[in-house]
Amino acid sequence: MVDWMDVLNKVLVAVLGIIAVPVGTMIGFYVKKLIDKATAEIEAAAPDTFDLLQKFAVAAVQAAEQSGLVKTGEEKKAFALAQVEAWLSQYGIDIDMDQVDAAIESAVFAELKWGIEAK
Repeated sequence: MVDWMDVLNKVLVAVLGIIAVPVGTMIGFYVKKLIDKATAEIEAAAPDTFDLLQKFAVAAVQAAEQSGLVKTGEEKKAFALAQVEAWLSQYGIDIDMDQVDAAIESAVFAELKWGIEAK
C-alpha cells in the first residue's frame, strides 16, 4: 500500500526546495536595491559628509566584527551605531541616525555578505 503522506511530504519538500532559491535571490536583490537607494539619498544630501559617513560605517562594522566584545548581530549593530555616532559628534557632524543605520547596513552588506570592500 502506498503511503500518500510520505509521497506528499517528498513532493512538497522538492517543490519548496525549487522555489526557495529564486525567492531568496529575489529578496537579496531587493534588499540591495533598497540599500543602494538609501545610499544615493544620503549622498545627494551631503556628498562630503556621505563619504565620511561611509568610511566611519565600514570602520565601525569591521571593529564590531573583529573586537570579540560583542557576539550577536544586534549587539554588533548597536556597537557600530555607537562608534559612528561618537566619531560624528567628535567631528561636529549632525546626521540623522536613520542615515547612519543605512550606512552601517550598506557596509555590512558589502563587507560581510558579498566580501566586497565598501567604498
